[in-house]
Amino acid sequence: MKILVSALAISATIFGGSAYAATSVSPTRAQVIEQMQKARAAGLMIYGEAPYPVYVAPEHEESRAEVKKELSVAVAHHQVINGEESYPPATATGQSESRAQVEHELSVYKATHPTGLDPEE
Repeated sequence: MKILVSALAISATIFGGSAYAATSVSPTRAQVIEQMQKARAAGLMIYGEAPYPVYVAPEHEESRAEVKKELSVAVAHHQVINGEESYPPATATGQSESRAQVEHELSVYKATHPTGLDPEE
């Protein structure tokens, strides 16, 4: 019984594929050339490298001077980073306040902002 089922499965696989190939119709050379000419006329075919990046028309026109002014304002406000060289942003070096001043500010802050999380409060 197993032999019969195996033989039927193998024959169905072989003859099924050939039956599909016999019914499928492939296009002729003339049809393929015609399809390629239509695609070329529609701009669907690219030769060589694709035009990348794609040009996008600006939504509004700004002069070069306006763009340079915006850039200088952004640089002044530290909104522009030029590679790794300007990261992390520069911080003040040296101490600006003594430890006693910082502890005093912290105690004032704790007194004016109770959180309810500290068991000593």
